[in-house]
Amino acid sequence: MSARVAFARTAYRQLVAHANQVARDRRTEAIGWLLGYFAPEGVTVLDSVAATRYKSQSRYGAEADPREELAIATSYPRTVGIVGLYHSHPFRDETQHAIFHSHTDDTTLKSRASRRENYLSVVTDGHDAEVFVVKGGKTEVTPEIVDGLTYRDALRRYTCDVSLRLEGTLEIPAMDGLLGALEREVAREIEAGLRAADAELEPKSGVLRIPGLAGKATKTAIRVSRQTGGAGVDLQIHTGVAVYLPPANAAEVLAVMKQEIQDDVVYLLWHGLDAKALAGPIVDLEANLGSLRVQETNPLPKKLFKPAKRSLVVKRGSAPT
Repeated sequence: MSARVAFARTAYRQLVAHANQVARDRRTEAIGWLLGYFAPEGVTVLDSVAATRYKSQSRYGAEADPREELAIATSYPRTVGIVGLYHSHPFRDETQHAIFHSHTDDTTLKSRASRRENYLSVVTDGHDAEVFVVKGGKTEVTPEIVDGLTYRDALRRYTCDVSLRLEGTLEIPAMDGLLGALEREVAREIEAGLRAADAELEPKSGVLRIPGLAGKATKTAIRVSRQTGGAGVDLQIHTGVAVYLPPANAAEVLAVMKQEIQDDVVYLLWHGLDAKALAGPIVDLEANLGSLRVQETNPLPKKLFKPAKRSLVVKRGSAPT
């Protein structure tokens, strides 16, 4: 049985118009992403976003810059965001059948569908479009084109307040190993916090309380000091986390929330720390990591990062202890 695919009419029109414009202006293939959410009954597409940076682009093939896709993917809560990819075949004038899913397209779809079997692949000639999924073998599906489509009718907002403090020494030789080591330690801390006590979901409010992650952090900041054999670290994360799901039980919400807490900590570290401070030998530093929240915008809820006003202090003259 093929997946049900619902498309907001504006999203459908945008991707076709983008392909048509690129074909007329440059006679090259266009690429973009489909944004929405997966649900048990199928996939809903609420928006389409055109690629603006390419690794390569020609009339018969194109590859988008993966950094742009990563930036888009990480700007949404884990449960919403990219649900598919679209691309164009800008040679409608050369053949009666410009819309087809090539062998290369099949390979791309199978790779992306390894995590989500209902991942969508749309092919357009700038006038019409066809939608494919890989579930049960590559299948063409007929989407429902819907006016006024919104996530609010299908998804519920679940929230959790997190206060996480991590103190200790990381055995790293230089600053470029800091973020990777912190990610591993934070993952262990989250696991320990979830094992320490049962989470409780308030059905009416959608608030998930995790006692093991209600720690001593009062701000979102990091302090690093040079130590013999590594770096002394004091990391504090004080933030609110939100996910969007079809109405779910506590176990389902907790499973997704665990992943989203990890995502948000990593997001704050990567966006809150200056890249220049993460190069070279270990130095003493203090950094406010800014704040992160989910804003309920249309057509999808989106992460909003606010940098700290006074973000970073680096002290390079400290001697190892």
